[in-house]
Order: sequence, then structure tokens, then C-alpha cells
Amino acid sequence: MKITFESMLENAVDFFNESLICYEHQKYKYAIINLWAGILLLFKCKLYQKEPCLIVANYDDCLSPDLNFTLPEAENLKKTVDFKQIEDRFKKLDLESDIYKKYKQLGVFTNIQRMRNTVEHCMNTFSRQDMETLYSETVPFIIEYMHEDLGLKPYDYLQDWDSFLAIKNITDTWQEYVERFLDENISSDPHSLDSTPTCDCPNCQSTAVLVDEIIHCENCGWETSDYYICSECGELISDGDFNYMASSGEDDDFGRMCSICFDNLINKD
Repeated sequence: MKITFESMLENAVDFFNESLICYEHQKYKYAIINLWAGILLLFKCKLYQKEPCLIVANYDDCLSPDLNFTLPEAENLKKTVDFKQIEDRFKKLDLESDIYKKYKQLGVFTNIQRMRNTVEHCMNTFSRQDMETLYSETVPFIIEYMHEDLGLKPYDYLQDWDSFLAIKNITDTWQEYVERFLDENISSDPHSLDSTPTCDCPNCQSTAVLVDEIIHCENCGWETSDYYICSECGELISDGDFNYMASSGEDDDFGRMCSICFDNLINKD
């Protein structure tokens, strides 16, 4: 089976989800082990982006009979890099990003390694409060590293982590990320966004976005939970879309359309 960036990322997210399940069932030993395994896979994803063979502990294992370096199939891969090797290769290849350096200086990696070694070789002595402290240190790193270093959108992968988000430090970081994500992806044309439903704010005419089933305008603070989805373009129809309410109506033959699509329809030659 071929090892890919996507397969390692999927496994990393699976480990994070398994960590959450173990945490909720008070199996803290396995929550720690799975959390660290997921973080290591994110680091391997970074190495893979640079060169796939960098995830292999011994470079000779990548040497094919024709003397080319090729990443072995999963079943033929003897050993991947451990954290010490990851650190060495990050340093040699200048892969120590600002995000990586910040959390390393904060002792985040040292702390989770210590906890991981403790539960692997000794009895589990960690409490729920210890776990919440650990998550408050590591989950913000996961969010930032996925976004800044791997070029991913954490919201696409981590949006269902409700139990994690109940921890204050994580909630603050997550909210900051969501706001930054929206700022980076909202364009001036509400019909040009690729995935985030939007509409015009009836108060200030800025672009409002749908987050957690609430339409919210960052500019003036207006929000509503009353909305429909346009049957033509998939954008939001809010209770403040005057053109839609005045000219279309929800019961006529045109269905629930936003004002732009409705105008296009009635003005079509």
C-alpha cells in the first residue's frame, strides 16, 4: 500500500479523534498515547512535503535496486523517524517554523513526551485536570501547525471536537483561528466563495457568514438564526434580505431564491 501525505494526515486525525474518545471514557493513558502519535504524524507530514523519503529512519531503506531513492510501500517500510530524528532533520533542513519554535520553547513537546513515557512505563497517575491542561497546550499547537505549516484548513478536520472546545484555552485559540480563516477567505463578492455560505448584512451591507448555524456580521455584530439556502446558488437568504422578501416570497413558483438569483431570473431575456 502506497504511503501518501493524505494517508498520514488521515491517520493523524484518527489518532486525535481516538484520543478524544479515550479522554471522554477516562482512559487517560490511551488518550495521551494517541495524542502524541497524531502530533508525530503531523511532523512526518511536514517531512513528506519536503521529500517523502525523509519519513524513513534509515535512508538506505529507500534505495531501490536501480539505485534510485523511492519511498517503500507501507508493508515494506521497516521504521519511520522518531521524535529525536524529526528534530534533527527539521534543524538540518531549516523546517523549524516559528510555530514549531514557539511551542518547543514553551515546553509543550517535552511535557507530552514525559507524560507519554510515564504512562508507557509506569502506572497512570494523571487526572482529568491534567488531561485538560495537556489539551490546552497541544490542541492550539495542532490548529496553528496544520494551518501555518502544512497549509491546511483545520476547520475542515477539527470542527466536531466539541469536548476539546469546552476547554477555555482551546476555545479562545479556535475562535481566533475561525475569525482569521474567515478574514482570509471572504471576498467582496458573496457569490464567489467556495464553501462558506454568505449574505449581505441588512444593517451595514457588509458580508455576513454562516458559522455554527448562526449568520454573523463581524463588522457590526448583527446576527440571526433565521435563514434559508438559495435553491439556485446555494448562498444564504437571511430574514433581512429585503429584495427576496418583497419580490419572491417563499411560496411562489420560483422557490427560495436570493435576491441576486431572483433578479437574474426575472430579468432574463
